[in-house]
Amino acid sequence: MARFDLSEFEWSVIEPLLPNKVGGVARVDDRRVLNGILWRLRTGAPWADIPERYGSHMTCYNCFVRWRKAGVWDRILLAVSEAYDGHQAQVLLNDVPPHAMVLADRAYDADAIGPFIAGQNAWANIPPMPQRRFKPAFSK
Repeated sequence: MARFDLSEFEWSVIEPLLPNKVGGVARVDDRRVLNGILWRLRTGAPWADIPERYGSHMTCYNCFVRWRKAGVWDRILLAVSEAYDGHQAQVLLNDVPPHAMVLADRAYDADAIGPFIAGQNAWANIPPMPQRRFKPAFSK
């Protein structure tokens, strides 16, 4: 397994979302192909430069295109986002001392973060995301 390949947890979230058409040509290892696609997207390298450990670059490309047309990528991104659902931020903020001011970038502007910080008797000073209808107070 390469350094940036999918973890067991990520794979367990994604695997049920992949098409599983039976019949015709024998299926390739979807996890290997998906890791190849993600390698290509991370590096920006040409498809032909995908390392051999991920299989044929044409298989990776064809799966990428087919999955895009079938809406698989949208389902994957939504499922992975929901699986992580900001929980890592709460782990980081778990030990905020009382009466502290939490300064964070707008990536921490989630509906659950402000109340979580307030529940620890601390204040959140986080710039709101531009698309928010009702923006919480923020001081530059």
